[in-house]
Parts: sequence; structure tokens; C-alpha cells
Amino acid sequence: MPLNWNDDNAWILRTELPNHGCAPSYVANGRLGLRLGALILGTDLQAPPLTAAMAGDSLNGTPPFDHTYPLETYAAFARDEFQYCLPSWANIDLRVEAHRFQPQNLTTSSTKPLTTWLDLRTGEAGVDGVWRCGWDMVDIKIRLLIPRSHPHGAFWELELEQLKQPTEITFGLMGQHLAKELEQSYRFENVSILGTASTQRRHRKLGLGLRWQVEGEAEAFPFLGNQAAFVRVVTRGSSLKLRVFYAARGGTESWSEDEIPRDLAALETGLKDGSLRAENDRIWRAIWAQAPDVTTLPLESRDRRFVLAQIYYLLASYDGSAHPTAPLGLSYNGWKGQLLWDTDLWHFRALNAYWPELARQAVKARLSILSGARRYAESVGLKGAWYGLICDEEGNELAPVHYQPEIHRNAWIALAAWESSRRGEDVAWLKEVYPILSAIADATCSRAERDSDGTWHLRGVVPPDESVTENPDNPGTCDDSILTNFAFRTSLQAAITAAKIVGQAAPALWSEVADGLVLQAPRPDGVIPEYAGYSGHNIKQADVILIFWPLSADFPDRIVKANLDYYRERVIWGPLMTEQIDACIRFRHGFGKREEILHDLIARYRRYVRGTFETPYECIDNNNSLMLTACGGLISALTYGWFNVNGLDDLKRVPRLGCL
Repeated sequence: MPLNWNDDNAWILRTELPNHGCAPSYVANGRLGLRLGALILGTDLQAPPLTAAMAGDSLNGTPPFDHTYPLETYAAFARDEFQYCLPSWANIDLRVEAHRFQPQNLTTSSTKPLTTWLDLRTGEAGVDGVWRCGWDMVDIKIRLLIPRSHPHGAFWELELEQLKQPTEITFGLMGQHLAKELEQSYRFENVSILGTASTQRRHRKLGLGLRWQVEGEAEAFPFLGNQAAFVRVVTRGSSLKLRVFYAARGGTESWSEDEIPRDLAALETGLKDGSLRAENDRIWRAIWAQAPDVTTLPLESRDRRFVLAQIYYLLASYDGSAHPTAPLGLSYNGWKGQLLWDTDLWHFRALNAYWPELARQAVKARLSILSGARRYAESVGLKGAWYGLICDEEGNELAPVHYQPEIHRNAWIALAAWESSRRGEDVAWLKEVYPILSAIADATCSRAERDSDGTWHLRGVVPPDESVTENPDNPGTCDDSILTNFAFRTSLQAAITAAKIVGQAAPALWSEVADGLVLQAPRPDGVIPEYAGYSGHNIKQADVILIFWPLSADFPDRIVKANLDYYRERVIWGPLMTEQIDACIRFRHGFGKREEILHDLIARYRRYVRGTFETPYECIDNNNSLMLTACGGLISALTYGWFNVNGLDDLKRVPRLGCL
């Protein structure tokens, strides 16, 4: 049956357990993102505080709660060599007499339990139910939304009914935890808090705003604190409605101070007349209409909703702008929120199949830092442009020295630029991004080494299997990685074809290097060594199989299967993408029954997912979530594997949710 847009059971993730013991979901619109607390709105006052604006600690293992107080909010534009955490705007301290609303001492009703939920259709989250305050029963409703219709704004609502005791709610813009990272100042203006913050290095300005509405017998008392501005609402009536509107601008985007009050006014008006939710619904509905139809997959309803959740998490961090999107998107600050190859391969390939306008964000971000890539190439003695493994918003390399030889990322950057132009055969867009292709081709050729026999080599590299450098028993770097060489051969061929289309002359050296790059040959047992001299050691991820997909290397099925089986046995730790590539290739080559491969894919993916809100982690044993790379990998495995998409024309036959 087609997926019904009005079927809450198909779209809403919910739990009646406030202490749900895992990283919760997040809400985001591609420009602003907020990781939710145990009950949303930062009610867990005993959770560990943030120690810096850069990033929270990434711990081994999973603590009882993987969220922080204050709630972490990130903006795609709040950058200065890393993605800044913003002053918290979504924290409340709610007290009815001596009872505080927080998970550790929460009691609820058995007939109307407090339920925390996330609506995948629109990105709205909330809490509904009855809170037991001693012998009193308080009806509580919370809503939080970061609408796609307002890129710089958000809001939350709180409604309380059946209040029999005096009640206090404290909220505001709280930046105490960011004092070492951001210079902040706040002021009150009517029923608004207006603030500014400045980054340390480049003194980039951020504008912040918060406005509130109170309905009921209540008084509001604003006051300034240290690196914060608070509002305390005191009510003695039986009911209360509180609405808080939030706006943020600045950083790498131009802005003026009068825009913040206008943002707040637009949110307030839109909520009042219903247009805010209606427009957010319209935008999300149009995006979901292009998604693959999960009802065509032979899965139980729970697993279909699980797939929808992974799609939602990826979409929530993309809006089609030119901002970098990190592996954890706008949910957390691992890798300092910077660009890695995850964006160019895993995010991009999934988005390009269904939402090419969002996929272009990955390419736009690289195009915006092309000048930095040119500087980096010159600094390491190369021609053209060379992107670092971990790039900030100006193209500076931030990766530790031992990871910097992981040069394969440049091939994926070039291929993303090329493949984005193939959607619609957009020659104008290809002309715009061709400088990425040509500059990386020039750098590749200057990085390659030619032997006297005419062969070309890429030596001293780190492949995607980072155990080469992370394990002290391994060589540190390697020569002629099969994946690295094959990826650059493919990107050079793409640059040559692109040059013809845009009317440019491709240097003869591009073809010479592409044709001459040494590729490891299969052994008698069919296994292709990961690199020259590979010893057969255990690995972090099976980069060899990437040559079969997405690079479409033409090998007999015997060779393909031998490598899938061999490297599956040697992956002993690391991210889950290997298993997604493995499943994709097995689908494409018919290695097993399709439904068995599908169910194995979902089961293996679920080992990396925790909690009611289907939160994906990078690894089974670390705290890096929400791992958008995993989301992109799953979507790609289904698209290019289960639906067997080989070219752009094949996308037309993938069933979509367009019937919504």
C-alpha cells in the first residue's frame, strides 16, 4: 500500500521512557540544528556541561545519556576554523512548587504517560502527557520546530493545564559554557532578548534573538546574568501557554542587526496565522515526494519507519546552500564540524539520486574554498588544487599530519562535481564546477611519479583503510593503493570528458597518467591486494571493494565475490559503511537471494543504531552520532543495489513517495 502522509504510526518515532539511555534525535532545517535532550528543552540539569564551543568530549562506550546541558545548537554559518556551538536558547527550568521537571525524579501517569516524539514528516518534536507533581496531575505539552521555511529561525511552545500550585519557568539565551570561545553581550528590548557574539580568531559576528509570548495569569521578570540573559515567568493560575521564538544570523554570512527582530516578528506572525507550520509542511512534503518508496521494500513497518528516519536525518542537515556539512551534520561537533570525504561520496551520492539541488551543496562548499585548495597545493609542492582531508570554511587543512597523505578524498571531490553536472546534462553548471575537475587533475598528475618503464604510481598514501597509519604494526603509508589509484584514474577520465563538453583542451598528461597508473592485479585466489605489499592484516574498512561500487570496475563475478568474502573477514573495527558497500555489490551481482541480502543489510546497520529515535553511530563502540555518512550509505545501498540504478536514466524507474 502507498505510504499515507496522515498515518502517524508510519512517520512518528516515540517513547514513553524519559530516560531512554541513548543519543536522542535532532531537529534541523539545513541551516540550524539542535540535538534534543532526554525530554527535549534541556530539562536534564544533571547531565554533564559543555566545556567548550568547539566540541563536547567523545567518550568510548555509551553513557546513560548522550546529550549535554545546555542543549547543543549548531548553525552552518557559525564558523571560524570549526563549527561553533551557539548559546543555548531551548533550555527551560520548570518547577511546580518543589517539583522540577527533569528525568531523574520524574513520575508520570499510567493512563496518560509522558510521551516524547519526533515527526519525520516535518521535523517537529514534542512531549505530551501527564506529569505527577506529588498528588497533583499536570497536563503538559511541549513543541519544538526549526522550520525549513525560516532558515534562521526556530521556536518552542509550552502548555500547562491543571496547575494547582505556583509555577516558575526560567528560560533565555545562555552562553556561560561558551565564555572561553565567544565574546557575548545581551540586552532586553520590549519582550525580546537581543545578543551578539564574536568568534575569537577572525572576530566574525553572530546575531542572536529571542522573543516570548505568555498567555495566562502570569508575570515575566527579565534579568541579565553572566554571559546570559534570562526570563523568569511566574504563574499562579491554573493554565499557562508560553511561546519562545529564536533567530540567529551572521558568521560566514552577511547580516544586519535589524534582521534579527524581523526574523522574530516573522516567526511570531507565521505561528499566529498558521503559515509557519503550513509552509514548513509544504516544503518537507515536496522533499519527501522525491524519496524512494519504502513501502516497496519487503520489510516490516518498523523497519520501513527506520529507513525513513535515516533519510530524515540526512535531509535535515542539507538546504542546498554552500555551507560545509560535516559527517555529524548539525547535531554534534565531531571533527570540528568540518568537511571530510564523507560529504563528497556518502552524502552526495545518496542526495544526488533524489534531491540533486541539495546534493549540489557538497560541490558548492568545495567550490567556495577552491582558492584555499590552490594555496594548499602550492604549500605541498603540487600544481592545481588539492583539498585537505579535514577542511575548514576557507580550505585550510586541519587533519593531523599522519592522516594528511589520505589523498583519495580529492578523487571523490572531483567525481561529485562531475556527477552533479550529469543530472539534467547541465552544461552551465559543469562550466561553473570545471575548475575543480581541472585543478584536481593537474594536482594528481604532479603528485604521481613516473618510473622508467612508463608506469605511474601514487606512493606514500593512506587509503580509506586508515589502519595503515593507525596500527603501529602497519607501514604508516603505502604505495599504489588499488582504491586510490583507481579513483584518480576515474576522476582524470571524468576531467577529460568534461573538458570536451565545455570546450577546453585537456592536457595530454591527464590521459597519460590515467592510462599509466598501476593497479594491483588479482592473486590466483582472486583477491586484489589493498596496496603493494599488503600482508593480509586485519583492517578498519574494506576500501578495495569500492572499486566495484561506486567506481564500477569491470571484473568477473568470481573476482568480485572473492574480494567481498575475503575483506569481510578482515574488518575487525571501524565504521559501518563497508557492510553497506558489500550489500550494494551483492545486490548488483546477484550474490544471494535479494530479500536475504536486504534483511542482512538492515540487521547489520541496526548494530550501529541506538534508542527509540533510531540514532546512527559511526562505530559500535564510540559516541559519534548522528552519523550522516551511515545514512547516506544506507540510501545508496538501496538505490544502487536493491533498485539496481546504474545510470541516470535508471533513476526514473525507482518508485518514489510522490503519491503523498
